[in-house]
Amino acid sequence: NNNSLIVGTWAYEEEDYDYYYYEETTFKANGTIIVKGEEYYDGDLEDSWTERGTYELDGNELIIDIDDEITFATVSISSNKLTIIDEEGDRYVYYRVSD
Repeated sequence: NNNSLIVGTWAYEEEDYDYYYYEETTFKANGTIIVKGEEYYDGDLEDSWTERGTYELDGNELIIDIDDEITFATVSISSNKLTIIDEEGDRYVYYRVSD
């Protein structure tokens, strides 16, 4: 596998009028993943969470398992940008926060 390319912390943001979503996903070298998210409405924090699980990266195929919920995705990684395309074809672009 080529986990070393994805290891690190990546951030994703989404903003729409009064809604703001922020997520930090950390891929660790040992195959574990930590996802922290926050949702804001009108500038107020409405929800925050942390999820933990495992991941496997095989070529450009990413498999994530969080609480037995399996996600399959296709990824493309550059030095500071991680693009994830999920099973429905939705594209999410993450930016590297730290190694």
